[in-house]
Formats: sequence, C-alpha cells, structure tokens
Amino acid sequence: MQFNIGAYASDLGFDQGMEAQLISVTSVTMIIGKFVYGGLGDRVDHRKLYWMMAVCMVGSLLLFAGEPGRVGLFGAAILQGFATGGIMPMMGVMYAARFGTLSFGRVLGFVNMFLMVGGFGSIMSGYIFDMTQSYDYAFWFFASLLLPCSIAMIWLPQPEKQQ
Repeated sequence: MQFNIGAYASDLGFDQGMEAQLISVTSVTMIIGKFVYGGLGDRVDHRKLYWMMAVCMVGSLLLFAGEPGRVGLFGAAILQGFATGGIMPMMGVMYAARFGTLSFGRVLGFVNMFLMVGGFGSIMSGYIFDMTQSYDYAFWFFASLLLPCSIAMIWLPQPEKQQ
C-alpha cells in the first residue's frame, strides 16, 4: 500500500489533494515509527515490538478494506506508516542483538531473499483485483500472512550477551 495509496484513494473516488495528504501522512508517520522503534529497540524485547508492528499493519489492512471514507483512510495510512517505519531500524537492531555482529551480513542476506518475494505483492494484488474486482481479498490475504510470522517470532533466539 505504501507505493499505491494514492492510486487506491483515486480508485475510491478521492481527489489528488486527498491522495497527496495520505502520502504525506504515511511519510510523516514512517519517520515517527523509525524514531519510536529505533529508540525502543535497545530496551524492549524485539518480539514485542514486532508484534506491535504486526498489529498496526493488520489494523491498517483491515481499515483499507471495504470502501473506507476519509477517516478510515487516514487511520489506515497512520497505522501503515508507523508500522513500516519501524522495519529498517528493527532489522538492524534485531539481527545484531539476536545473531551477533559477525553474522549480520549472513542473516541480512538470508532475510533479503525472502523480502524479495514481497516485491510480488503488487503483482499479486493486481491479479486478485482483476479476478474479483476488489482489493479486499488481497488485504485479507496479506493480513493473514502476518499471523504465521508473528507466531514464528516466539522462537527468535535470545539476544547475545554484551561483551
């Protein structure tokens, strides 16, 4: 949604001013998310922070579903921006703390293999829309993917002890 929020708002019948506001709100809350998750990453269990991001993202996707009005779109944009803003700081903190700095490159490479699959999300969303004339099924599908990921976080290795 991050890259298609303007087009989605246009599909819902909103004007370019609204689209620009949604993009701006998403960008500002992404910056806030970076500071919040980056600041908490050294003090709070990474799994809890990930779960917080997952809840925000699921909330965002559910708000995007249907035919949201202005308030729903702004709420979805805020939650989505806040959640996605935390991804980069959390990746660095989590990889270094949980797998050690000597394994950072290896872990980053392994994870990026799976992140590349996420690039097909836009294609899949388009395909789902073409088949159903609705993005709702894509939103629900992507929200459902967060459940197994959230469960898998339980087995995240404990942070390495500081030397």
